[in-house]
Amino acid sequence: MHFMIETDPQKTRTRLVSSASGKDQVFGRTYAAYGGFFIILSLLWGWALDGDRPDKWDVTGAAIALAGVCVVMFMPRKEHVTVSLSPSPSV
Repeated sequence: MHFMIETDPQKTRTRLVSSASGKDQVFGRTYAAYGGFFIILSLLWGWALDGDRPDKWDVTGAAIALAGVCVVMFMPRKEHVTVSLSPSPSV
């Protein structure tokens, strides 16, 4: 994944632009999903092997991670991703 910084000619806005290809986007999403499932499986592993039962905050955090996995994997998105570093001027 490649990033570049764009500045408009009037120097009023600067933004970080990702020129990610399809392969890079799929890899990033897969890696993010792996991270979310790693959190959940780590808690289950600790419970099964060490007897350290997750408390309500562990379960809450794991649920948030699982929700994040769903957002990363299943939300529709455009091909070109742009992250703005400064607020856009009001119209």
